[in-house]
Amino acid sequence: VCEDRSIPQDFNALKNRVENRENERSIILDYRRVHEKTTESISEPSDLRNFDQVIFTFLHLPNKWTIFLVSKPTRTVDAYFIGDFASNEQQDVSFLFSSELRERFPDTTFVWKNRLHIPSGFTADVVFLTFIIALNLKSHGDYLALDKEKVLMYKCAFFEEFKNSHDHWLGKFNNDEVTSSSHPFVSERGAAVNY
Repeated sequence: VCEDRSIPQDFNALKNRVENRENERSIILDYRRVHEKTTESISEPSDLRNFDQVIFTFLHLPNKWTIFLVSKPTRTVDAYFIGDFASNEQQDVSFLFSSELRERFPDTTFVWKNRLHIPSGFTADVVFLTFIIALNLKSHGDYLALDKEKVLMYKCAFFEEFKNSHDHWLGKFNNDEVTSSSHPFVSERGAAVNY
């Protein structure tokens, strides 16, 4: 994250740091990989009817993302595209998702809007940007106010939390209790480690 080189797996790690509370009416679902015209589901809650707002995030290989904000009370779907998408790609992805949405909510007709398209030149780290936009949508934040400085502030906040956890764990490390079986990767200074 700090080097602007997040990988898709980092998305779920970031998402897991933001807990979904049991009584919340909004949720960010784990991403799905979209390959041509088929989808491969990852995990999701069994009953989406309990939520007023569902935020679906999709990874398109190699490094493009789509966010669909589904609002059941207003019966709208807002689409957000992060990365270099041609307009026909946006339409194909939206069509694919609308088919899945009809299966999940067969009795509801949704109005679709393309809200935002951010080309890859805005930031080198589209994974983190996707996460921040999804988080802003979940908390009803102003995603249009995001700029490079605010994205950096989010990164610093997440890094500070990681640093505190990291330092807390290392602060309990007692070198006198280390053995080759408890910590095989630790060696005496200058000694070779054989694996």
